[in-house]
Amino acid sequence: MVINTSQAVPQMEMTGGSVPGVLRYRNALEVWPNTAGTTAATLDVRNTSGTPTISLTGATGTVAAAALRAPGAGINTSTFAFTHRVDAGSIGGHITVINNTLCNGDPNAILTVTHNWTQDTSVNRYHTQALGVYYTGSQWAIFHEDNSTLMEVGDAFNVIIVKP
Repeated sequence: MVINTSQAVPQMEMTGGSVPGVLRYRNALEVWPNTAGTTAATLDVRNTSGTPTISLTGATGTVAAAALRAPGAGINTSTFAFTHRVDAGSIGGHITVINNTLCNGDPNAILTVTHNWTQDTSVNRYHTQALGVYYTGSQWAIFHEDNSTLMEVGDAFNVIIVKP
């Protein structure tokens, strides 16, 4: 990769002989597909071990077809998107506490939560109660807004964390 900072707008260009493609920085990161007929572009942001931590994929010039992926996401993983499965240690009546290093200690984190029926292993998998989230002072919690429906071991919720 070559980084050219002598231009008014710094650019990084992919090099590698016959491998076409351009990676540019213009107050944002752009990925352009190669000229060999590829219609999709993928941008992986990787950690120091080379494992993707976020992946953006989409058709060229089509925002609506883009997909945001969270490699490694799963049950109670420390990724930005994950499935929170309730266990005995996280329940407090109608509340379950999320333990994720990306949002623990961050009252400004933005969480989006939905019930996940396919990953729910509780006795009563069908939940119609409205859900809410709140910050406890150190962690985020999911709660049933009716304040009376108890959380059950095995309840599962999809969670996405966004850092402002």
